[in-house]
Amino acid sequence: SNSLTQRTMSTGGRGSVYKIKLKKKEAEAARDALAKHMYLTLFSWIVKKVSDNMQAEKPPAFSIGVLDIFGFEVMPVNSFEQLCINFANEKLHQQFIHYVFALEMEEYDKEKLGITIDYEDNK
Repeated sequence: SNSLTQRTMSTGGRGSVYKIKLKKKEAEAARDALAKHMYLTLFSWIVKKVSDNMQAEKPPAFSIGVLDIFGFEVMPVNSFEQLCINFANEKLHQQFIHYVFALEMEEYDKEKLGITIDYEDNK
């Protein structure tokens, strides 16, 4: 129950067991390691479930690709960190589209310039 705030140490021969309180930085490192492991385990489980449910009976097989502002990421194993990077890139791309196209179109409309720009907003 205290595994994030203390560690257990036992001595040889006599079987004495000591509980040693962790320093704040050590406890934070333990907490962070546990959280990272939990996220990694959950992410791996989700990827496996999605992959299992997308098995095609014959080629071509289905696949999932994550498109970021630089293109598709093709890796043998994707990690939770890669998902976070792709998610952040997608949010940046949406912000770019909003500021470069959507707000400019609003300005053009206000000024009644009659200019339209065709773009895809893939929110």
